[in-house]
Amino acid sequence: MKKHILLYGLLIFSVSTYCQDTGKDPYAVFGHQSDTRYETGIKELLYVSNWDTTSPVKAMAFDAEKNIVLMLGAHDSILATKDLKPEQLLKFMSSDPLSGKHPGSSPYNFTDNNPISRVDPDGRDWVVSSFTDHDNIQHFELKFKGAILSSGKTKAEDVEKFKKAAIAQIQTAYSRHIKETENISKIPGVPLNVTYADAPEAYVTIDIDIRVINSKKELAKDDHLIEIVPASALPSDEDKGITLGRAPIGGKHVMINELAVKNIINGKNQKTVPHELGHTLGLRHPNEKSAPSGLQLKDDTHNDNLMYQTGYQFSTLKYFSPGNNLLVNQLKFAENQYKGGSLNRNNIPTANTPKK
Repeated sequence: MKKHILLYGLLIFSVSTYCQDTGKDPYAVFGHQSDTRYETGIKELLYVSNWDTTSPVKAMAFDAEKNIVLMLGAHDSILATKDLKPEQLLKFMSSDPLSGKHPGSSPYNFTDNNPISRVDPDGRDWVVSSFTDHDNIQHFELKFKGAILSSGKTKAEDVEKFKKAAIAQIQTAYSRHIKETENISKIPGVPLNVTYADAPEAYVTIDIDIRVINSKKELAKDDHLIEIVPASALPSDEDKGITLGRAPIGGKHVMINELAVKNIINGKNQKTVPHELGHTLGLRHPNEKSAPSGLQLKDDTHNDNLMYQTGYQFSTLKYFSPGNNLLVNQLKFAENQYKGGSLNRNNIPTANTPKK
């Protein structure tokens, strides 16, 4: 009798276990087709906690089915929602292709800690971010990605040497400890007037990724282009002198005169490349006033600054000034330009620069 009870018990248990399988019709074994589908799974949301305990937003949750982001408060109460377009949702669920080079860094480092408004799909835009430490010292973190293309007669081996020199010079210019001696960090040409109680101090680091390409067809959508061009592509604004480089404010196309390549490689000219990149960061010449182009005053007061005008020197022996200094307000201004969407503007011409 006990054996029969045990046998019937095992049979009932096995049937019950089978029927509990998600999505199974418990009567299908008897040939019955049900119009109802039984599911016991619970939809999970991508949940990101907010470590800022002072914020009313305690977490963000991503609903991939409804294409929305939920801002959650205490006890997961919904404070706000934001609709996402399908392409935005894909960016939320994807990692930056270049973040693999920095496995120790948070993926949010590649979006300035703001994945909603500043997603960088391929990691090649300028990125400018900052934070203030416990000693009230600011830390600026810059990221630059781009490509070098020779449209002139510069040999391939010299282009590689130019790339190596350019990376080193950019690193030197934009990776530094700034400690100013005055309490006003302002120079003409930087429309950001901030007065400090003490002399401003900051640390600056930059992450650089530059490669060499053979054609503009190899440019990614968000690449910056550093193009070595013939001298004829950079006519001087003066009857005498030489224009070593040119870049539009906040743009992505830097032109370097091929006549400057030799001195950039041998280290005699360590300013032109980082100076022109400064323009792509939104920085202007310290000696620029509110005047029409070509009528700017030649003011030597700030000739130790990285952004000091280099294009109006009449002697080719003095076509660059030695100073590569940066001010805290220049970096703050660049950060404001980045956050305001004034950087990374595509101005790269599709046609190749003619070789002359």
